[in-house]
Amino acid sequence: MGDDGRMNGNNYISVIEPKVLPFIKKNFRSDDSWWYIPDNAPCHKSDFTMKLMKKHKINVLDWPAVSSEHNVIENIWAIIDKKLVKSHPTSASELQQIISKLWTEIPTQICIDLIQSMTRGIRKWMYSSQKRYFSKILN
Repeated sequence: MGDDGRMNGNNYISVIEPKVLPFIKKNFRSDDSWWYIPDNAPCHKSDFTMKLMKKHKINVLDWPAVSSEHNVIENIWAIIDKKLVKSHPTSASELQQIISKLWTEIPTQICIDLIQSMTRGIRKWMYSSQKRYFSKILN
């Protein structure tokens, strides 16, 4: 995190590089047609991040910002937010502990269901935005 507690592009890279790149290498062939779909948080669109994606030849899909039907993490945060309202943290560190606990309590099946529902969201966005050239990727 940056000095102000926010994620910046450089820090985002330090988080994803050791995890995401090995995952991609392990699970996707170089000739596969696939896309990395970040949300539009500033750290995801930073020059640092875009250079890393380009360096590793990662296709990045330009995606609508903060759209729950297109973004699994927005739904996960909504689940956490509903439960977080019931707690009353008195410090930033207590808030982080509560969020971490709530995060680990989310059932795996909910995450799987949200990921699978993205296909519907992608198709809806694709057609409403006249982005039909993505249709061959999804079929």
